[in-house]
Amino acid sequence: MVSPGWAGLDRGLFSISVAAELAGLHPQTLRIYEREGLLDPARSAGGTRRYSRRDIEKLAEICALTADGLNLAGIRRVLQLQEETRQLQAELARLRELAGQQPVPLGAGQQPGPGQGQLPGGSCPPSRACRRAVRARSAARSSSRAVMRSAAARV
Repeated sequence: MVSPGWAGLDRGLFSISVAAELAGLHPQTLRIYEREGLLDPARSAGGTRRYSRRDIEKLAEICALTADGLNLAGIRRVLQLQEETRQLQAELARLRELAGQQPVPLGAGQQPGPGQGQLPGGSCPPSRACRRAVRARSAARSSSRAVMRSAAARV
């Protein structure tokens, strides 16, 4: 099935005012986040900022970290560490695949693909193993946020 063009996570769809409203922020706050390097929205041919669904998700994460007491420098560092972790996990998965090993359980923040604990539609089968996996993922995410907060506090 072909997905419609507007459904892409990385496609810039939203103007700054719509993105700000979706995130519950003022448009000027989005401009500050961009200036500080926390966001990099796409630009239209005329130079207008266009925010994607992934940008909106990132704004929600930035808001959560701000609510936890992190400053913008700490948030930048947390986002850098998360991106580095995602890249390393992808590289590890690729190397394991090349070596013919079984995939490793997903880490915090990593999205499963089809055949990795979720059905293609994104919902888990109603099983104890799935519920345990969701609880474990939630606990891992909470502990990794605490580690990142303490690391950012040292920055």
